Amino acid sequence: MVQSSDSREKLRKEFKAVIVDPAIAEDPSLLVNVSKTAFLDKVVTLEASQEVEFATRLMQEGLRMRPSTAVSSIYIPTKQMKLGKYIFQKDDMLMIYF
Repeated sequence: MVQSSDSREKLRKEFKAVIVDPAIAEDPSLLVNVSKTAFLDKVVTLEASQEVEFATRLMQEGLRMRPSTAVSSIYIPTKQMKLGKYIFQKDDMLMIYF
């Protein structure tokens, strides 16, 4: 995302449309003498955060690329194996996070 100006712009537009604009429409006093931090504390709620679909996908992708936990286990199959509906080839690396 950092390298994609299109993604940043899409994220900003979604945040404004889904969180900022409705909050200001509901309470116009948020525009008067409120710091950015205080503004965000008032408008970013659990309910609002569940409405920003693109931001959610970006966070999920970021966590997929750089998990917040250390790798707990690594398993490398010595032959092709099936685990549920997934098929792993010999020497595939399976990383398990706890």
